[in-house]
Amino acid sequence: MASAAVNTRNWAKALDEVGRLEPRFVIPRHGRVHTSTAEAIDFTQTYIRFVRAKMAEAVENWVSFDHAYKSTDWGTYAKMPAFAENNRGNAYRVFLEIESETLAAGGDAQNPKTDSSQ
Repeated sequence: MASAAVNTRNWAKALDEVGRLEPRFVIPRHGRVHTSTAEAIDFTQTYIRFVRAKMAEAVENWVSFDHAYKSTDWGTYAKMPAFAENNRGNAYRVFLEIESETLAAGGDAQNPKTDSSQ
């Protein structure tokens, strides 16, 4: 059975809902348990939005994934747990996700018609 692709737009929105629940701790897939949950949620949302913005810019400008990835300054996130093992794959999946959204939106990567949050 194939796994479903992660939808980063929905992930960022879901994190808003988690934040409203005010959990006492967060157990991420990678890294340590967080007791500063607002900080952990904000960091994850910021990362998702950063990757989406960089990959959307590349898609909008017809830049290849390899060039977009290499020219992005990942310094803020380089010390995340499993960064070296996962970031390129994360960025590539987001790139493909935004390409798909762009096709559905008629070619506008920055303002896809499927995005009600902008």
